[in-house]
Amino acid sequence: MNRFIINFVVAASCALTLTACHNSMTYSPKATQAELEQERMEHERVARSAREQSASPITLNRQSIMQRVNDVGARTQQAAHQQCIEMFGQQHKCAFNIEVANKGGLNAYANGEKVVIFPEMVAFTHNDSELGLILAHEMAHNIMMHPQGQQQNTAIGGILGTLGDALAASQGINTGGALSQLGAQRALLRYSSKFEREADYVGLYILARAGYDVAAAPEFWRRMSVANPDGIYTSTTHPTNPERYVNLKKTIAEIQSKQANGQPLIPMMKKG
Repeated sequence: MNRFIINFVVAASCALTLTACHNSMTYSPKATQAELEQERMEHERVARSAREQSASPITLNRQSIMQRVNDVGARTQQAAHQQCIEMFGQQHKCAFNIEVANKGGLNAYANGEKVVIFPEMVAFTHNDSELGLILAHEMAHNIMMHPQGQQQNTAIGGILGTLGDALAASQGINTGGALSQLGAQRALLRYSSKFEREADYVGLYILARAGYDVAAAPEFWRRMSVANPDGIYTSTTHPTNPERYVNLKKTIAEIQSKQANGQPLIPMMKKG
């Protein structure tokens, strides 16, 4: 059974590469190992220093939070809409509402139809540029159709796994649907971090279009390492915080170069 599963997982991984899985569509920057190591040490230093100080509790004022989201959201939505049209044309879905959930921690998400941000995340941001960074990131997920892509990829992975379950059954092995679940999970994990990197990349272009200070954006991820030190090392579905910091710095340089040369603020798209 174990050998069968190992062989199937290898075959399924190859199949996922060859099938019509939804992949990233841009040339987002990639940090080198040396850059990651250097930035990881800086995140560790910042987190260690913060632990030695008494952290101020996050204050949740619903009215203030809603006002900030409305103000920053309006600018971000307008910039995201224009970015979307220039990248994909008028036929692409480019308008997405923003909602503030009741509670849920330091998080936000996009589902292909809207963006949802939690009040704790709004309160955690130090300024409107940081709030715009989060909203633009989630807008980018929707523009790049990542939620739909994840559904497509997990479905393909699940189908491949189901074939494995059927093959195992033909050999008298009852997997209990384990390979179907494994296939869906591997498909999800295979592309999740790629989508997050792309949303960081496209989102920063949206932030620049909205007129916010993109140069201050990377510092947000150092502060996130203080709030969640696991993010310094863990990269199952998202890049690590140090990687996101380095990639944002590279994207800032790309954006500033285009601004200096009068080039359109369009992310570098893959052909095809």
